[in-house]
Amino acid sequence: MDRPTTNAEASFGLVLALYLGCAAAPVSGQTVRGLVLDAATDRPVALATVSLMSTSGDRVSSMLTNEDGFFTLDADDDGRFILRAVALGYRLRRVGPFDLETDGVQVLELRLEPAPVGLEGFVVEGAGPAPIGNNLTRNGFWERLEEGRGQFLTPGDVARSDALFTPHLLRGLDHVIPQYGAQPWMTWVNLRRATASGPCEPKIFVDGMWMNRPEFGIRESAGLDEVIPLELVYAVEVYWGPFQAPLRYQGPLTENDCGVILFWTNSR
Repeated sequence: MDRPTTNAEASFGLVLALYLGCAAAPVSGQTVRGLVLDAATDRPVALATVSLMSTSGDRVSSMLTNEDGFFTLDADDDGRFILRAVALGYRLRRVGPFDLETDGVQVLELRLEPAPVGLEGFVVEGAGPAPIGNNLTRNGFWERLEEGRGQFLTPGDVARSDALFTPHLLRGLDHVIPQYGAQPWMTWVNLRRATASGPCEPKIFVDGMWMNRPEFGIRESAGLDEVIPLELVYAVEVYWGPFQAPLRYQGPLTENDCGVILFWTNSR
């Protein structure tokens, strides 16, 4: 026996139908409209970054979802595209490739899987504004930059970058070796080995959490952009070799022959 529809579900369905109903109207160019939802709760995800990408990895258009989780993206030409959605606290989601034809509209519903976000600890005081987690002063970023032991990308460097994916952000840094995958977003990043010849895989930390440790089970075909999407990157530190990184990120000597890359987000 079918479960009866609740008033809330009916209202939400009506809003979605009204919003997406305009897809039947004539449009100029090619359009993707849709809704981003939390896969666990079915609630809309506001301020998710949704991007329309070509199959070669070029970003065609991008926008943030509104408070109801809606988005609309346009392409100047028809062709095959991939839709990518990411939000803080959720796993990156890609849909496609799919075809967009001249004056066509594609309507999609994206459900994002929640993912834990590791935050640096901070103290919340009783008065005044709540402090920002991962503040670059609090986590020692600026102090380490002044020491000059590694290579650093400040928030300004990240904002000025024309990178499309996280590995592209690191291009041109000393000792960084891209490991290209089947698609542009599947690229990983290795470092030049300090104690022998050839590349090696550094430890990847996001907000102080070691992301590519064995128990995290990151699949071999995953790209760095899936571990830490470019849209979430606020600052970066790259340390080459076994002893350059800060002590708290080095670990046992047997696990420390390559180096580490620290990514920081601007999460609250």
